[in-house]
Amino acid sequence: MALKRLSNGQYVIKNAKEAAAAMGLFQTLVEEVEALREEHGIKEIEEDQIELKRAVTAYMIEKEISDIKIPDRDGMYGKLIEQGYDKRVIATSEELEDYVRDGKELVAPKVIPLRKLFVKKFGKGTKEFKEAWKRATKPVADVAELEHMVAEEILTVKELAQCYAEKKKTPYLRIFGKD
Repeated sequence: MALKRLSNGQYVIKNAKEAAAAMGLFQTLVEEVEALREEHGIKEIEEDQIELKRAVTAYMIEKEISDIKIPDRDGMYGKLIEQGYDKRVIATSEELEDYVRDGKELVAPKVIPLRKLFVKKFGKGTKEFKEAWKRATKPVADVAELEHMVAEEILTVKELAQCYAEKKKTPYLRIFGKD
């Protein structure tokens, strides 16, 4: 059975038999590529590439260099890219402490907790402060406290399980059984 391939290079699979045949072809191609990589020493070249890039990255971080020209490459250069993650408003000083790794702050030095801003703006413990704080912040489940409540038999694991939710990532295909 021949697999149908579209003009854009994509394959169309219509039944389980075609899916199985496609997986067989896929595995054959994986093995052919691996054999070529070993035959031509590509694996070692790739390992050298990775180690060179790691060394340059470590150097640039240590020396606080943001970009570096690549000689004899007609304007090519490397640039150190730093991307943010876990973007959120810092509500308390305790949360700000979570943004420190190995003694180095991971946020801009001028970041202040929301609570400090509200104290400055409305005054500590005032009606305006309390209203603004209640409006701007929401309570979240404290997992450690819930575990204590289960240990103290105030809640059961079965009861708590009803409240547990988990986001699912997009499924991906993983090949097992080789090696």
